[in-house]
Amino acid sequence: MAEPLRIGLAARDITPEIGEPLSGYIHREPPSLGVLDPLTLQALALDDGEKAAVVIVTDLVGSDGPATQELRDAVGRATGVAPEYIVWHSVHTHASPSFHRYRGMERASKAYLQSVIAAAGDAAREAMETARPSRGFHAKASVAGLSHNRRRADGPIDDEASIVTLKREDADTIHLAHWQCHPVCLGSENRYLSGDYVGAFRRSAAAASGELSLYLNGCCGDLNPRQRGYEGATATGRELAAAALGAQPQEPVPLEPLRIARRSAPFPLKRDIDLEVTREYLASERERLATLDDPLHLRECQAMVDWAEALLRALEQDALPPDPEGEITAIRMGGVALVFLPCEALCAIGLSVKAQSPVPVTLPVSCTGKVVGYLGTPDEFQWGGYELDVATRYYSLLPFRPEAGQVLVDAALATLHEVWS
Repeated sequence: MAEPLRIGLAARDITPEIGEPLSGYIHREPPSLGVLDPLTLQALALDDGEKAAVVIVTDLVGSDGPATQELRDAVGRATGVAPEYIVWHSVHTHASPSFHRYRGMERASKAYLQSVIAAAGDAAREAMETARPSRGFHAKASVAGLSHNRRRADGPIDDEASIVTLKREDADTIHLAHWQCHPVCLGSENRYLSGDYVGAFRRSAAAASGELSLYLNGCCGDLNPRQRGYEGATATGRELAAAALGAQPQEPVPLEPLRIARRSAPFPLKRDIDLEVTREYLASERERLATLDDPLHLRECQAMVDWAEALLRALEQDALPPDPEGEITAIRMGGVALVFLPCEALCAIGLSVKAQSPVPVTLPVSCTGKVVGYLGTPDEFQWGGYELDVATRYYSLLPFRPEAGQVLVDAALATLHEVWS
């Protein structure tokens, strides 16, 4: 019979050397110039005596498949946890490096990747060794006014934060906060490393409670913070921490059983691309490139030229890429489920998953493992925009078909039903 769920949390500083390239914005010189606040890695360990899982959370933009596998293998060696039960979530702060190579932007260095992997193994080992039997409580907090839908004024928004309080025997309480908002208080003009509002949240929560906190970012693909700049990041984090710590009522929630499931899903790409339109677009971007002097606009335009050239080659050679596969993992702790999504999911995805999930407290978590790009529900595709029309050029070649979002929702729900049955 499984034991009561034991939970551990450990952290490491993963602030890189100055000069490590920042990611997240094409209109920015990539080398970092300094540190506004440290970047953090946290390892959450869950162990019921029969099986265990580890969730690695980092103040980074994102990751790709090879880096994710390296990290999972290292954490598995350090803890004995099966690699398929290890997930890596990046909170997606744009004031940090990335282990995903976006077109026109720099990927973090191999040396930095190895330091993050080493930190993940050390933190996961400590989290496993210090895990304690725990009791769970859940509350919701309204954070209305902290974010907005950046795609359109009447677009969906989810301004509810979910707070899972984990009270551990003879150890610090952990406040697990789940909200959905792009950590972009610090815009493209910023060249200093920071956890953005996420780091400010953890610092504020620790100062106010003297306890531990962990932040998981939800389906934030079209949700931005209203407050900007470093002062805005600090204020957003402080307000989120106050809402999380003051959330009431704190209802008991069971943490057993621990169940884990994962599955892969192929996300269909749009393939009816017009060859002549692509040639015309490439010609126009080459003309535009010749007129530019500003280095930031040159970088953006060159990225579009590179994308169009690659797409044209693929079309002419009948060598379009296969549909990308993404991995969805669900970890159920009794009445709480974390469902990890391999994309920048738009808000409507999260609302749909939460509304249909069989698990009473369901927390959809975006930017996990190999991130394939932005995904929205089928009706979001009618609005197009940067997320669904343009961003794919930085990720790969082809845009997704509208049904790709439904594939994601269906796969998430199937995985949730698997851990609930």
